[in-house]
Amino acid sequence: MSALAFKLICGVLLGLLYIWLYDGGDTFGYYERASRIAEFGWGDFWSLMFSSVDSTFHARREYLDRVLAVILFLGKTDYWMASFYFSYFSFICSAYLVRQVIEWRPDWSKAAIFSFLFYPSIVFWSSGILKESLAFGAVMVLMGGYIKLRANKKFLWYEFLWYFLSFLILVYLKYYILAVILPLLAYLLIFRRLEQLDFLKNSLWRKTAFILAMLVAPTIGMLYWLNYNLTIEYFWSSIQNTHHYILSRTPIWNKVPIVDTSNEFMNYVLNFIHFTIAGVFRPIFPEVFRFPNIMSAIENLLLIVIIGWRFISSTKVRYNADLIAITILIVSMAFFLAFSIPNLGALARFKVYYMPFLMVVILIDHPLWNKFDFLKRL
Repeated sequence: MSALAFKLICGVLLGLLYIWLYDGGDTFGYYERASRIAEFGWGDFWSLMFSSVDSTFHARREYLDRVLAVILFLGKTDYWMASFYFSYFSFICSAYLVRQVIEWRPDWSKAAIFSFLFYPSIVFWSSGILKESLAFGAVMVLMGGYIKLRANKKFLWYEFLWYFLSFLILVYLKYYILAVILPLLAYLLIFRRLEQLDFLKNSLWRKTAFILAMLVAPTIGMLYWLNYNLTIEYFWSSIQNTHHYILSRTPIWNKVPIVDTSNEFMNYVLNFIHFTIAGVFRPIFPEVFRFPNIMSAIENLLLIVIIGWRFISSTKVRYNADLIAITILIVSMAFFLAFSIPNLGALARFKVYYMPFLMVVILIDHPLWNKFDFLKRL
């Protein structure tokens, strides 16, 4: 119950933060537009709900407007209660993943509970009326389904409806997150199947290379289906356009600038490293002092301490298919999200899709669990 209370409180705090700093911002914009839709009569309302949405820059925003409008129309509720609904959905999805992890690997319970239910920035930015609340929850459900499959547990019929709903949420709200997750889930499922068949036995890297090569064509096809921005013709130009647009609207103290050298090849290498690191560790104290960035900066400083502590205590790394998939997930999302949105304030918000998985990997068997008494009770 403490995790649920934390989640609901974060949803309220997010609303207050947007009132105080951003004059309402995204979250109240969603509410205002959804409120106008909810004023329609019964027939007109449902006619609009099932009408097509133009494939434009604002399509994903309109989808969330409609989801929120349904809640307002049926529940006759206000912003704060709707925020509770969004936060509660996000919570039960993350709790579902945590439950599957605990039942599969009880020794990972503390790492999973903290990473998905109590890590401050993750809980905060996946609460309230934001696309992240629904999309984060969808990611948790899909990952929970994979863990349940790994544990060889029996699925209940309604879980498949939950997986389908999660798939739809990501298709319509965060298609680029699904573009990373689906191929990785396919890789993991195929890897486990090949293990059962003793194909390339005891050869992790050769098996991985074989599967990734096999997935190239299906992945390209999936990207074409998901969104035209993910196609070969538009992918990089779309990312660059978003990068320049966000950069033009970001104050100098909040920017993540490009590293520029006289060597084009070195520019690609250095910027890949630069933005990947930024996507994980920035902002970091003391580079920012403004609120709320300073909260993320302090948290990231503690993250570096925790990671350093882990590697000082044990430098052994046990490579397996799950770790390879998590590494690809973290690196790809950290780079592309940090490069697409080079804004230190926004980075904390979009980390919700990959930072919990990094935290789980770092915190499994971490010595801090035995160092502090209050952590032993988790």
